[in-house]
Amino acid sequence: MMRKKLNGYMTVFSSLCFALIVSLITVCIDGARLQGARALAYMINDLSLDTLMSYYSKPLFEEYQLLFLDAGFGENKVDENKIKEIVMNNAVENMEKPDNILIPYTSYLSADIAEFDITNMVKAVDNSGKIMEKEITEYMKYAYPAELLTDFEKTADDLKNAEDKKDTNDEHKSLEKAIRNQNNKIFELIEKVDGIRTKKGSISVSGGTPDIVTTYAKKIMYYDKSMSQTGINNADIYNAISPLYIELNKTFKDITDKYNEILDKPEAERQYDMNDEYINNTISALINNTKEAREETEAALTILAQIREASDDVEKKKDEAKKKIDNKDADEDTKNTLKQTIDDMCEGGCIFDEDEMESGLRHNLSIYSQIIELENISSTNTTSENINSRIQAINNCEDYAKTLKIRELSFDYSKFDVNSSSSADDILDSIEDFLDNGILSLVIDDTSTLSEASLSVTPNAVIEGDTDVETVNPVYGKFLTTQYALDYFDNYLEDNSDNTIKYELEYILCGEKTDKGNLTETVLKLAAIREAANLAYLFSSPSKMQEAMTLATTLVGFTGIYPLIKVTQLAIIALWAYAEGIMDARVLLAGGKVDIMKTEDTWMLSLDNLMNKDIKNNTKQSDSGYTYKQYLQFMLYLKNEETVIVRMMDLIEEKMHKLGYTGFAMKNCIYSLDTTSSYDIRNGNRNIKVIAHKNY
Repeated sequence: MMRKKLNGYMTVFSSLCFALIVSLITVCIDGARLQGARALAYMINDLSLDTLMSYYSKPLFEEYQLLFLDAGFGENKVDENKIKEIVMNNAVENMEKPDNILIPYTSYLSADIAEFDITNMVKAVDNSGKIMEKEITEYMKYAYPAELLTDFEKTADDLKNAEDKKDTNDEHKSLEKAIRNQNNKIFELIEKVDGIRTKKGSISVSGGTPDIVTTYAKKIMYYDKSMSQTGINNADIYNAISPLYIELNKTFKDITDKYNEILDKPEAERQYDMNDEYINNTISALINNTKEAREETEAALTILAQIREASDDVEKKKDEAKKKIDNKDADEDTKNTLKQTIDDMCEGGCIFDEDEMESGLRHNLSIYSQIIELENISSTNTTSENINSRIQAINNCEDYAKTLKIRELSFDYSKFDVNSSSSADDILDSIEDFLDNGILSLVIDDTSTLSEASLSVTPNAVIEGDTDVETVNPVYGKFLTTQYALDYFDNYLEDNSDNTIKYELEYILCGEKTDKGNLTETVLKLAAIREAANLAYLFSSPSKMQEAMTLATTLVGFTGIYPLIKVTQLAIIALWAYAEGIMDARVLLAGGKVDIMKTEDTWMLSLDNLMNKDIKNNTKQSDSGYTYKQYLQFMLYLKNEETVIVRMMDLIEEKMHKLGYTGFAMKNCIYSLDTTSSYDIRNGNRNIKVIAHKNY
């Protein structure tokens, strides 16, 4: 009996142990199932996103080696619903595959997708173009290792240094402007004082004779006119203005003689004497001329004050220019040369004495007031007493008039040549207009062959942001981006028949809507960048500088104003460097090469040919130097990188549209996604949720 009881306990104990073991095994199996389901959910999520990214734009990759998801799926918009649909359908499909491709017996590891959300979307246009740059540089760095950057940087730095020198030279532009303003005021003063018509810093000449105005401050003088009495030391100018002078000694004598003739007649006949009317008309004309001379004298004093202000401005601009040059990143020799040039521009005497001029003008104003008082002596009273009082008034006025300062109001015309007095500004402006207005025809013989195509897409715009994107070294990245542009976009000299926009690199550089506009702007930029290097050469060439000084002296030497001559020399140098730059562009667009820095042997354009506007036949071919495409690369490298990337996007869109993908837009191209997915794992009567976060 006892044994039977004991066996019953063992049975119960064994049953309980078995139940516990089975429960433990069941719990372990279910736990493993749940962990496997979680792992399956993550695998399904990854595989679904992998499948999503298989929708990358294949034409974009084939044409430009750029790997982006076209989230527009053929439409010009980001279709988030389509993205969600693809991911969720792939998740369901992967879970329900009949052959259990993921894991055998997946029916025991069921994980069903419940929700899918995109929490962040990084596009090609985000982060100020850095996303696009990363795609480009990650591809290009294998073809162009960093070692290639060294030689390229050296050449780019040479161009940059040339531009910096030009920028440094530009510091005296404001000084040149101030000097020109001062000189123009001097010529305005000449017109007001001496009656010689002026324009643009020169004396106006017609038919070999200086042009004159009818009213001026020195028109009224007392003594007999002569070159000595008028203070004019140039026969051409004196002969032109001489007929207009009013000689008061003769006028006053004539009036006094007429009065005496009246006095010699009987008193009864005096009131009918025509001499009285003649005298009144003479006095009236004298007073009118005197009033006009007074107005011109007052205007001359105003201009004189403006000249003094302009002189102060010149000194101010001179100091500012020197300070800016000192702060520039240039070698000391260059700085000293430029500062010496500035000192030279401001040296030299003036062609008149400012203090003596002002004193003379103010003195004459008081004399003119006395002459104008003569209008009070007109009267119909012809008594001897009245006529004698008029004669006395004339004599008193004559005493004042004898003190008129005329010779003191003099300018130095000794260097004026009527045969070489054309306006320097007119001549140089004419040449500059000739260069600018027909610049394409100067560099390309047959402009009718140029492309008339225009950009059809709306230009892109990058979006600012701070998305954490790891890129290569910025300098290296800029080099790779520039090289990418050269590898994947055409230019004027290349076969571009398959493109809508033919001059693609020119568009990236300039951003104009039309091919012709981009080529024109590119030529202008080429001329400008070459002008910088050419200017550096001209400043280093004593013979070329002397040629420019000789021409400047020919154009404005007659003024005797050295600062004006120096400013004109610098204007000629700048124009010469620019014209040579246009000829450099002509060589480049013909497929030739141009060195960064010129020498006496490689310089093409003579100053005589420039002044005669004969420049097209002055090009020289060279075996050394850089090609048109290389200059484009240098200019793109020096350009703002964001601008380069945005314009490449424009051209990519243009090409994709031509290939038939009319809904394609770079703003819809996805680089990465941050996603959150929710999966349901079956667990008896309830489901367990698994959240999967993924950056892809």
